[in-house]
Amino acid sequence: MRKRSGKFSIIVLIAALAALILYMNRGSIHGELNNLKLIPQPEHFTELYFNDHLSLPKNTVAKQPISFSFIIHNVEGVTTTYPYSVYFEYPNGSHNLFTSSSVTLADNASTSITINHTFRTSNLTGMVVVNLTPLNQHIDFIVPNTNP
Repeated sequence: MRKRSGKFSIIVLIAALAALILYMNRGSIHGELNNLKLIPQPEHFTELYFNDHLSLPKNTVAKQPISFSFIIHNVEGVTTTYPYSVYFEYPNGSHNLFTSSSVTLADNASTSITINHTFRTSNLTGMVVVNLTPLNQHIDFIVPNTNP
């Protein structure tokens, strides 16, 4: 029995020393694991979406304004400026610019932007596009929209 007790004591002592060495060097160990990309990093991204997708304009009517809004949510980890443009894209690829501007958001802040536009003609076919220019991120909806 004594031999087993001695071996057990040595194993416990070695484990305690290893734990103490790891604890004392935890900063450098964490740094090395981080350099090897083994420590999960927070994700940085931007959310872009329509406030109420069910109420997006369904068609164009001459001299009747349309209105919709979209949200930009900054989860980039830093204050970010978002240049954006909103336009109508015709099937041939040409654009009719509604507006372009920019908004600066602190990390984890969001803003809702409302767009009002009046078309000169009725029954246009194409897409309304909201584009975050430098991110090449966009959302859009088709006009006319025949979905219920």
